Amino acid sequence: MDISNSDRDLSKQVAARVERGHLDPGAPAYGVALAAIDLGYDRLTRAQRGLYDRVVAAALAAPASGSPVPRSAAAAASASEWRIPGEGLNPWRPIREAPDDRAVQIATMVDGRPSALAFACRQVQRTWVNAATGKPVFVRPSHWREWPG
Repeated sequence: MDISNSDRDLSKQVAARVERGHLDPGAPAYGVALAAIDLGYDRLTRAQRGLYDRVVAAALAAPASGSPVPRSAAAAASASEWRIPGEGLNPWRPIREAPDDRAVQIATMVDGRPSALAFACRQVQRTWVNAATGKPVFVRPSHWREWPG
């Protein structure tokens, strides 16, 4: 089987898993699956290969038809929202969905979980700043949520 047929087969398999609910099109794992289709597994970064192996490969191993299988912890970690015990109705959301020019709490990933900054931040012209001082914040956030204060 040549590369194009292999890519086409993978594309069909990924589409079937999305349709069955085994892959979330808003999750990073879906983007990695698309990159694997486009570039091939060998050209993925180490982190992308790890996510592919943990989440995408597990979804591809699930039957393409029938009811969705329970999601693994890795698949749940790649979902678009994190609910941490005790946080109530203020879930973490992907940073790409963060509002402009409004005080929010941002977080970076540490050991697979969001680690929040202790002060409110605001996104101004694609730059994160401390909401109180207006000074730039030199972090690369992965998630945001409403400022609890």
